[in-house]
Amino acid sequence: MQRAFRLQSILQLRRMAEESQQRVLAKARQELLTATNLLDRFEQAVDECIVDVQELYSDSLNIRLINEYSNYIQWMQKVIQHQKTCIEQLSSHADQEQYVLAEATKQRKIIEALAEKHEKIYQSWLFKLEQKMLDEVASQMHERRRTDERPIPM
Repeated sequence: MQRAFRLQSILQLRRMAEESQQRVLAKARQELLTATNLLDRFEQAVDECIVDVQELYSDSLNIRLINEYSNYIQWMQKVIQHQKTCIEQLSSHADQEQYVLAEATKQRKIIEALAEKHEKIYQSWLFKLEQKMLDEVASQMHERRRTDERPIPM
């Protein structure tokens, strides 16, 4: 015999909110990872261009091609700087979502603690009720034995 926990619906809402926040955090972390990987590819492209320019300097002096590489490298450095800014924003967003998840988890745990306390109180009440019933049965049995032991008047 289980007595319903009055805040069960709130507990379910808190669990759903926590799960939803976990999904939001996972998405934010995935966006951060994607942006970081893109930054790595941009930096790798710049490094490859620098190597190509160094080879051009050693092979021949093609000013037009060197200028094009130089312009491309400068443009890529701006793109990299912008990507770093985006990563900082995404990291900040992920940190905020982590905080919101921690709060959602805290709220769920509060309601779960209340549910556990409710269950303990209910079990204690059931135990006391059972004890009371057993005491009553024992008292009745004792009374019957006592009445059965009395001498019958003649």
